[in-house]
Amino acid sequence: MAGESDGQALAELVASVRENTSAPWSHLLYLAGKPRDQGFEQRLSALDVPFESVEAYEMAPVPWSQAQLDDLLSEAPADVVLFYSSEAVRLFFKLSISQAVFKRLAHCKFICISGKVLSEIPAAFRSGALAATTPSETEMFDLLEAKAGT
Repeated sequence: MAGESDGQALAELVASVRENTSAPWSHLLYLAGKPRDQGFEQRLSALDVPFESVEAYEMAPVPWSQAQLDDLLSEAPADVVLFYSSEAVRLFFKLSISQAVFKRLAHCKFICISGKVLSEIPAAFRSGALAATTPSETEMFDLLEAKAGT
């Protein structure tokens, strides 16, 4: 099952399916990443849906130096960046702090998996940012094809 927007909406869907199904199930296993937003787990708890979270993967930033990033973007400036998480946006723009890098990103499109992720894009780049209406990689690729000029 896939939710319509964020973790809280997915928790609502899970609770609804649990209430309206005849098949007995008592416990949900959530294979989670680290770091993550706690909205899904908090909403499951509030809805009294029993679950267990298991951290199955961890996102770790690549230890780029400012010089490495500057070199990379000067060799091949990005036309489009896909963002799958708020944390990825924060880390990307934390690394992209030099004026030279910011100038190279001026024409770049940013395609985000959700409006929540898009909200982390710095204001200076929001005009070039697009968000999927449902958290779907397919929809991100559709946006890439239709609106990013690729």
